[in-house]
Parts: sequence; structure tokens; C-alpha cells
Amino acid sequence: MYIDLSKAFDKVKLDKIIESYHNLGVCSKLLEYLKIYLYNRRQFVSCNNTNSELRLISSGVPQGSRAAPLTFNVIFARIRVPGFRVFKYADDMKIVFEFVNDIDETKVNGKLLQLSRDLEDFGKIINEHKSFFIIPFKDAISDLHISIKGIRIEQTFNVKDLGVRYNQDMRFESHMEKFAKQFVSRCIQISTIIKTDRLKCFLFKMYARPVVDFCSAVWNPESQVFAKKFARSQKRFRRRLSSV
Repeated sequence: MYIDLSKAFDKVKLDKIIESYHNLGVCSKLLEYLKIYLYNRRQFVSCNNTNSELRLISSGVPQGSRAAPLTFNVIFARIRVPGFRVFKYADDMKIVFEFVNDIDETKVNGKLLQLSRDLEDFGKIINEHKSFFIIPFKDAISDLHISIKGIRIEQTFNVKDLGVRYNQDMRFESHMEKFAKQFVSRCIQISTIIKTDRLKCFLFKMYARPVVDFCSAVWNPESQVFAKKFARSQKRFRRRLSSV
């Protein structure tokens, strides 16, 4: 199950941030620095050379700073769902649970409700309309009603997880198809625009090859069709190098 948080970085409560660092054993002097950094910040809106009045920022962490993702991870570390495995990355949350036969809707919905309340205590709100779940190796279950506060969480059959696409059968054809086209396109761009072999090789390693290297341990071409497609593209690129 993939949980989406609404304005996650903007809504986190400042007192909960300090409390979380304190519980980790951060010394009082550093906590004072954090308070200076987080509290008494102000903002205004500028439009057509007209500025609004300054408003005090009562929640959230400054985005783009080094402290923002660290602070978010510190708070997320305190979120637990007993009986479920929770994976957290920045403001994304993924929950994994196992079932033998049928899914116990009451149990799952109860845990999701508690998770929602725990997150709200930190100032984070679950966006039920952008959250979804996938059941590997299962077709659609029409009578399954997974919900948070009565709002139904939809079942999906294709997922993009940290840049890697897969379907309910845990296959990666859509991912490989997209990245194969992108890889071929970048190889063509490099070989037609760049004139020197040295620069072509450099751009191939820095611009084209990372496309197929990204998470390749997960989606490593499982079909001969895609494996041959990637191999052909690399061979064509090598033939365009005058020194090879």
C-alpha cells in the first residue's frame, strides 16, 4: 500500500520536531539552535510588484535545506504500524502486509485509522485520494473495501515505485519499454550531434548508460526481447565511433 501525504513538509508541527530530536538524545544546546532555525520564520507573497504583509510561519520545515529531509526522517522514524512493515523515503510511505487467504478488512482499516491519527498528531494528513494499494498475483477484488476514515483506497494494477514501474504480476515490461526507448533516443542524440569520439563516449557513460543502470538489479531484462534491444542499441552506438 502506497500512502500519500498532503503538503508533508509544510504541515509538520514545530514542537513535534523538537520533541523528536530530544527523544533521540540531541543535546539541549543543539536543540536551541534548531529552535532558532525553525521558529519565528516569516513569509510574504509578491505579485505584480505588490507585496503582502508578513505572516508568521507556524509549521513546516524550510524546503531545499539540508535539515529538511533529515528532520522529516527523524519524525517518520517514530511512526509504527504494529504487524505491518513500513518503508519510508522522504515524504513517501509504503506499507507491506501479508495474508494467507482473505484480507481482514476490519483489521487493516483499523490499523490505517490509527496510522492516520498518529500522523495527524505530527501535523501530517493522509491524502486518501492519492493513496492506493496493489495485491501481487491477484486480480481485482470487487468486494474488498480498504478505507481510511470511510474514504475508499483504490486498488491499482501498475505501480511506479521510486522510478521503477511494475505490475500486479511483479513484471517490469512497461518499465523496460519506456527506458529502452529513452536509451535508444539518447544514444541517437549523442551520436548525431557530437562529433568527437571522446566526448561521445563520455556522454554515453554520463547521459545514456545511467538510464539502463538505474535499479537494474531489480528489473534486469527478464526477456530476450529487451536484452537484445539494449545490446543492439549499444552496438549501433559503437559502430558510429570512428575509432572503433
